[in-house]
Amino acid sequence: STTLPHLWAVQWMIESMIKRFRFHFLSARSTNRADKPQWHFMDTRDMIQRNMHFFTNQISPLLVHFTEKYEKKQKYLPYIQHYFKFYNVQFEFIKEMVQR
Repeated sequence: STTLPHLWAVQWMIESMIKRFRFHFLSARSTNRADKPQWHFMDTRDMIQRNMHFFTNQISPLLVHFTEKYEKKQKYLPYIQHYFKFYNVQFEFIKEMVQR
């Protein structure tokens, strides 16, 4: 299994969503209710659904373009092949949202 780096731009976007989640579900707010665990799951699911289009249609193509562009430059090839060829931004987004 290859350990992939966190892309700072993707991490930054995800962190803002996590901050929102923590505000509503890990504080003294009325939305933080132990008797309503489905609220946590529904909110996470909704955030994933609302943002998946962006990650799929904007971020992923950028990574593909970056990989294809710099594969031709031999000095970058090992880094590109090792990290970005296998980076699935959609999976990383969902994983981060569910882990938090």
